[in-house]
Amino acid sequence: MLRTPDADASAGRPGPDDGGGAGESLAADLRRLVGRLNTSGTRAWLELHGERGGLPADLTVHTYRIVQEALTNVVKHAPPDAVIHVRVDTGSQGPGRLVRVGVQNSAGAGAAAAHPAPLVSLGHGLTGMRERTALYGGSVDAGPTPGGGYRVAATLRPTEPKPTTVTP
Repeated sequence: MLRTPDADASAGRPGPDDGGGAGESLAADLRRLVGRLNTSGTRAWLELHGERGGLPADLTVHTYRIVQEALTNVVKHAPPDAVIHVRVDTGSQGPGRLVRVGVQNSAGAGAAAAHPAPLVSLGHGLTGMRERTALYGGSVDAGPTPGGGYRVAATLRPTEPKPTTVTP
C-alpha cells in the first residue's frame, strides 16, 4: 500500500487530463514542477523523451510522484549550488515498453563541507518510490555518484490491457 492517501495527494498531484492524453499531461506537469525549482534559485533541467501517448493515467501519476520525491530529496540534502538534471523517457508504444526516470544532482561547491558522510534517510521516500515502481514490475536504484552528487533511477513497465473474452 502506498503511504500517501489519494485525498492527501491531490495538492501537487498532476492535473486532470486536458484532452492531450495522460502522457502529454505528465510532460506539462513535470515542466511546471521543474519550473518551480528554477524560480526558487535552484538550477534544474528537464529532458523528456519517448512517445507520450498510450500511458495509463495511474502510471503517469506514479511517474510524477517518483520525480517529485526525488526532487524533494535533492532540495533537502544537496548544497544550494547543486545542478539538478531530470530525465524522463516514456519509451515507444508496444510490447516491452519501459518508462525510465532519472533524477541526478551535482555535488555543488559546498558538498564536501555540507555532507562529509553519506546521508541516511529515516523517511519513506525511497520506500515509496520502490512501492510505486513495483506496481508496474519495475525497480529503483539510488545512491551517490562518483562526482559527489546523488542519483535516483527508476524503471516502470506499463502493462498492456488484457483482451476481454466474450463467451457466446
